[in-house]
Amino acid sequence: MHLDQPGEVDVYCNIHPDMTARILVLQNSLYTAVNGDGSFRLADVPPGHYTLVAWSPAHTPERRTIDVKAGEVVRADFALKLRSESKAHLNKSGEQYGRYH
Repeated sequence: MHLDQPGEVDVYCNIHPDMTARILVLQNSLYTAVNGDGSFRLADVPPGHYTLVAWSPAHTPERRTIDVKAGEVVRADFALKLRSESKAHLNKSGEQYGRYH
């Protein structure tokens, strides 16, 4: 599978309906992971106007508009909210889950 469009991709197990994954496909290489204390640092961002997105598979994404200027530090704070429960889904054959054949 080649994921060439930015956005979220939900992946489901065809045997276990509760086994799921959510993948975020990015349009560029500007990303980072959150540290254990909730802090993050995104280095080497060229000057410009950006939309910064905080994303987690379990939380609703939040966006902040930022302006990056050469030699300056930009601070952005987020308070993510849990997503609503996942919707029920069908198996790869479009059928309800049941005994696997």
